[in-house]
Order: sequence, then C-alpha cells, then structure tokens
Amino acid sequence: MVDFRLFHHFIQEAYPHHPIGNDSVWTHEIPSIASNHDYLLRSMLALSASDLVSDSTASTLSRNLTCTAINHRIKAIASLNTAISSGVNSFEEGNAMLATCFILLFQSTLISDGLVEYMTFIRGTIAIATYMGSQQIAFIFRELWGNQEVNSMDSALKQTPLIHGEFAKSACRSIENLFPLCKSQGQLDMYGALLITARSLVTSSRDAYFSLRSIYNVFSIKMSHEDLRDLTRISNDTVNAILAHLVALQLIMTPITRVERLQRDTRHVVRDKFNDGKIVKWLRHLHANVPDHMSKYYGWTRYVEDEIINGKHFGDKWE
Repeated sequence: MVDFRLFHHFIQEAYPHHPIGNDSVWTHEIPSIASNHDYLLRSMLALSASDLVSDSTASTLSRNLTCTAINHRIKAIASLNTAISSGVNSFEEGNAMLATCFILLFQSTLISDGLVEYMTFIRGTIAIATYMGSQQIAFIFRELWGNQEVNSMDSALKQTPLIHGEFAKSACRSIENLFPLCKSQGQLDMYGALLITARSLVTSSRDAYFSLRSIYNVFSIKMSHEDLRDLTRISNDTVNAILAHLVALQLIMTPITRVERLQRDTRHVVRDKFNDGKIVKWLRHLHANVPDHMSKYYGWTRYVEDEIINGKHFGDKWE
C-alpha cells in the first residue's frame, strides 16, 4: 500500500524536471516500463519517499519514510550496477537505466551527504547516454542533447533580474581566495568555472545560468576519472572548500535557476517553490568538519547558509 502511494506521488509531483520539457515521458512512458526493471521502479519509490520526507507540511506518516527512501535507493543502485555490468541490450533497457540515473541524482539533492553521489550520477547519465548514442539506441526523452530546452528558457532568462550586486561581488572575492589552494588540474578547472560564473552574475543572469551549466560539463564530461575521484574526496581540505563554493553559488542563483521549473507542466505540482534551497543540506554537511586553519575560506559560504536558513532566498530575488 505504501509503495502504491509512493508510485502515485512520483507521477503526480516528485518526478524530475530534467530533461526539460519531458513531463509526459515522466508521467506516462517511464511508469509504463517501471515494472520491467527493478532498478527503475525502486528509484522512483526512493525519490518519491525522499520528496515526502522533505516536505515540512506533510503528515507525520510521510515524514517517517526516511528508511523506506534509503532502502529503495540502496536496492536501486545495486540493481542498476548489476544491469549495467551486463550492458545495454535494448531501447527499453537503455532508457530505463538513463531514467534511473536522473531519478537517483534528483534524490541526491534531498540527502544531506548526497553531493558526491549527485556528481557521480550526472557523470553516469552522460556515460549511459553516450553509449546509447554510439549504439544508435533512440532516447525516450525528447531533445536530450538538443537546444530545445535552452531555447524554451532563453526568453525567461533574459527577463530574469540580476541578483543583488553585493552577493555576486562577495562570491567573486571568496572564490578568488581559493586559487592558492588549487594544486591539481581538476581543482583548477573547477576554480576557473566557478569564478567565471560568479563574475557573470554581475552583468547577466542569462550568462550566469549558462556558465553554471558549464561547471557541470567540467566534472561530467571534460574531467578525467582520476581528477573526478580527486574532486569528490571531501576529506581533502581544498576539495571541500571548492564544493562548498559550488553549492553556495547554486543557492544564490536560485532565483535564476528556478526558471527551469517554470517550463514544467504544473497542473499537479502544488509545491512549485518547494525544492528551492534544499541543497543547503549539502552546505551544512560540508561545513560540519572544517578545520580551524581553513575557516577563513568559508566566511561567504557560511553567510549563504545562514541566509538560506533564515528564508531570504525564496521568491524571485534575494532580499
């Protein structure tokens, strides 16, 4: 009975808003093949449970689904890994794997220590899609790599106001302070991409949005496996600081990135703003064990965390 409720909630509200413009795929095609692929079905139930847990307005019963969410996630990942090891053998199987990666990366945004897995699943999504393309397996998602999703948002992005100038300038200053810490190529690449995005915020919300997308390209496509492994080792002081700035930057860009969800069919989505700022959990996790000698690099990111907790990020602009 619980699983049926979770399945229904996924279709009604919890499905990912990426790839943009694919609401009908998430609410019709994907559910129709879920029973054939354990990893897909479990990932859907996992995300749905996490979504309900994260809703502070939900019933006590819904907020007690944490164990259910994690159990389904663990089983989905194990089942997906087994399936991937056997290769992609059909249109349905490839798209089930692709959808599972999207779902699990979206669930990662609702888990306090989910940042590393989020980055991993983005890379996994790219890897599976690339393999499918090489085998000429069609995608169930429309315009997965095309410009349609970009074009659909372009007008809205051009009309999106700049965030408060001091937020952008303080982001630039804080990121610039990281440069002496960066040693590996992966760290330097992320530093450069972060700084370009922060500087873009000063002049153009549209340019900043596309610069943010380019950050994802750095670790999902351009970066070597070794550099990615280095970048996801948060026990490394420099890596932790870089990732904290990545999360803080995304958080102050919430009024810009929420344009993505405005492209979604919202007939059944009653909590349009609900996920705004949820990745503050990642920031809190990254701030948890900062050594004293690194504290000076976290002044801005801690400020962002405090502002988010105080609710100043919601709406169309920072207050």
